[in-house]
Amino acid sequence: HIEVLTKSYTHMSNYDIVQFQINEMHKQINIAIHKREQRIIIVHGIGSGVLKEEVHKELNKYNYKYYLLQDGGSTELLLN
Repeated sequence: HIEVLTKSYTHMSNYDIVQFQINEMHKQINIAIHKREQRIIIVHGIGSGVLKEEVHKELNKYNYKYYLLQDGGSTELLLN
């Protein structure tokens, strides 16, 4: 949820919110890689699927495997 990531989101368009969330995902993936984590869970929610689609599109740019978890609202990215 965007309100967890920033308090100043009310002026943002839906596109801006998704881009903000994707940028935060990239930051968190880079932190996890730097810390040599084995995996990271990305919560995108079930919703209409817009964020999930964007998350998966971005994850395709990495050379790692990822899986949609059974709850449908999150994706596991394997970093090893």
